[in-house]
Amino acid sequence: MSLLRLAFLFLAVVLSGGLSPARAASGPAPCTLQSTLWDDYGTVSAPGVRRDCGPDRWSLAGQRSWLFFDARAIAAAGRGPLEFNARTSRFDRIALHVRYADGATASVVRRGSQAMPYRAAGPDFYLTLPQRAASPVEVAVAFDRLGFPTTLKTARLAPAGTGGWSTQTMLLIALFTGLALAPIVFNIAFFRVLRERFLLWHMTLAVCIILHTSLSSGLAFAVVPGISALAYGYLSQISFSVGILAATMFCLNFL
Repeated sequence: MSLLRLAFLFLAVVLSGGLSPARAASGPAPCTLQSTLWDDYGTVSAPGVRRDCGPDRWSLAGQRSWLFFDARAIAAAGRGPLEFNARTSRFDRIALHVRYADGATASVVRRGSQAMPYRAAGPDFYLTLPQRAASPVEVAVAFDRLGFPTTLKTARLAPAGTGGWSTQTMLLIALFTGLALAPIVFNIAFFRVLRERFLLWHMTLAVCIILHTSLSSGLAFAVVPGISALAYGYLSQISFSVGILAATMFCLNFL
């Protein structure tokens, strides 16, 4: 049972920090900009406003974090309807702005408390670019009070309906997550006989592993679609923090 617990902890860490959905296109990475909440798209797109395109541009120094995809990145994403994809994390608001060749602009705005559209496989959310007769020449995405820079690093444009993890990967994650139910069942039976506190902490740890793995892998989106970005961020942090606490208390009560 200890080896199983370590396997799930390793899986949760890998999913939360290492793996990322397959990219549908390998175009130029977007430039970034940090601003206040009062700076809108017209302000940051004015001539003379400098954007950070260097290797260390993934910063959350400002209250509003911007991503800019130029015409080269849009062309590299492919033809047809495009989507903006990124790893899910906590934010208060997201605004997607598209500027077209005829000078017109269009925007899509969602608050962090609203339900987000997610991929059926993987931890990505997506926003569809508004379609017009003129082709887009710039896409700008603004995140208000973004929780983690991973969302900026994994952001990309891709043809609509693409991206996500393979079915085999999601089945493997579902299998490991389902196996985590076994310690809960065993501990309930043992607790009825032993009445030891470490069994409760072990059950809490197993629940946190299931929740955090489901969120980090996107498996939770298939079970409960439409989770808001704020709910995702708080549940992910709570499950990880309580899991660490439960593991510590389990050791203290067991030894």
